[in-house]
Amino acid sequence: MDDGRTAIFWGLVVLWGALFGAAFLGAWATPATGDGFTRGLNRVMVFLSMQAVAGAVAAVVLVTGRRLFEPGSFGRRVSWAPAASAGLLVLALALLLLWVTFANPAPQVPAAPGAVTQPVR
Repeated sequence: MDDGRTAIFWGLVVLWGALFGAAFLGAWATPATGDGFTRGLNRVMVFLSMQAVAGAVAAVVLVTGRRLFEPGSFGRRVSWAPAASAGLLVLALALLLLWVTFANPAPQVPAAPGAVTQPVR
């Protein structure tokens, strides 16, 4: 096993951890902008964009770890952790979207109001 490649692998693992944590800290530290419904949407975008970058690094860590370490080794098991956390995040977002979609049915439209006054006979 080449020490230079393992050092790069562990550096990528540390980079993934820093990006993963920075997504939470960045979203928390970003001031909310916008008005009304979209207020604070910039925080969500900071979180998701940083998680996308962390997910790309997680994919590189997974491929590198599978090529570099033998099955069952510690490095091989560690290489699955970033990809698994990215997958769990995607699953959580999908479940959140499903819950928001189906939790509350569409409001019932009330019947059209009748005449304000009774017609004169």
